[in-house]
Amino acid sequence: MGYDRNGDPKSKRSKKFLYASIGAIALIVIIVAVVVVTTLRGDSPKASSTASSATPNGNPAIPNGNPSTPTFIGKATRVTEYPPDGIELGQGWDGTRGHQKSSIGILFEEKSAGLGQSKTEDYIKVTDKSRLMQEMDISAEFQYSGINARGSAKFSFASKIDISSTSQCFIARAKVQNGRIYTAPHSNDKQVKLSPEAVELARQDKDEFYRVYGDSFVSAIHSGAEVYASMTFDEQEKSKVQELEASVEGSGWGFSAEGTFRNKMESYSKQSKLKINYYQAGGSGDPLPTDVAGFLSKMNELPELAQNAPHRYSMTLQRYDTLPNWPAGTLESRPSGYLETIQRYFEYQSIFAEINNVESNPDDFLLGRGTDLDELEKTKEAVRAELETIENTIADFELGEIDSLPEPNIPDYDFRVKMPLPLRYDPTIKWEDDAENIRDAIKEFW
Repeated sequence: MGYDRNGDPKSKRSKKFLYASIGAIALIVIIVAVVVVTTLRGDSPKASSTASSATPNGNPAIPNGNPSTPTFIGKATRVTEYPPDGIELGQGWDGTRGHQKSSIGILFEEKSAGLGQSKTEDYIKVTDKSRLMQEMDISAEFQYSGINARGSAKFSFASKIDISSTSQCFIARAKVQNGRIYTAPHSNDKQVKLSPEAVELARQDKDEFYRVYGDSFVSAIHSGAEVYASMTFDEQEKSKVQELEASVEGSGWGFSAEGTFRNKMESYSKQSKLKINYYQAGGSGDPLPTDVAGFLSKMNELPELAQNAPHRYSMTLQRYDTLPNWPAGTLESRPSGYLETIQRYFEYQSIFAEINNVESNPDDFLLGRGTDLDELEKTKEAVRAELETIENTIADFELGEIDSLPEPNIPDYDFRVKMPLPLRYDPTIKWEDDAENIRDAIKEFW
């Protein structure tokens, strides 16, 4: 039989070797299985023209959250703001929570389009925070992120703008676009396509696909410069408000010297009845105060700023189910009040701020005719409760404790009709005895 140097029989040593070999083979099989599963889950390096799986700027991936199935599905393609922590072409996007995905699930080549500079500028009157968010191109997922204290600089700026019934707020939007980079078909493909790994994952487990890749990908990134300005006029008389609104129409880039709206701005500014704050892409989000001359100067220097110091300010998102090799049918979202919840939250915020305005300036409002300060305080507490309910619901949703956002029960109008009318709104109304006109004015105003 023979013995080894340790005094053990050689047959025993052979058995030890056999057992060790079997153990090693089993370990190898387990490792291979783990690698295969990981690849199918999409956690390995992803296929793309750049084979990149890292988040931009070396930032760690944002937690993916639960549930995986989207609560909100946007349009087939849509433009939204560029995220504050950056994102690269082709990366996945969670359109519900406003999260980037570290994974790239498409095959593409990066192309650029230099269009020359294109300029756009317009002016919109806003009456509440919900409309303000929309007009500043802050999409639903970025509003959602803002409610969860992950807001962008643009969201921060919008949140600090005062909107009340005793003033008129206009938003000026000015953009200069230099060009864009975009996803083009890879190699001999005629269209951008999903990678083979992404196709397989979508076919086997759609929820896992959403978790890894999101519901959309970044199909283009736009660069240049943008400025948003809030112009708050201390005016509440109906006829003069209508004059302001009419003067905005037809205003061109930077306003002409003889333009009606420019003249209105200068007139209100001389009376210290105009406040201008602006936000510039790439800024901190703090409102930057200026005067009429400073605002016009900022407009005029925007094309040069876009040329010399371009900033990524928006991106185009494209849904995966628009790609030719998407295997899983049209993307579907869970039944949800996602959009309604977010819209209602900012409508409630506006009402809450307005009640504070009335309580601080009671002499400016018609009180005692349908509502008084005591009744108004009850309305305020009811609005506060609705805001807290939405905040708690969104917190539960973010943690994955609920899988959708229920639609709020109380329309904002139910609170608005309980608000008093500003005394300077309509000088033709006799406040003492014109009850019918007062009711009509309240409905018209709020």
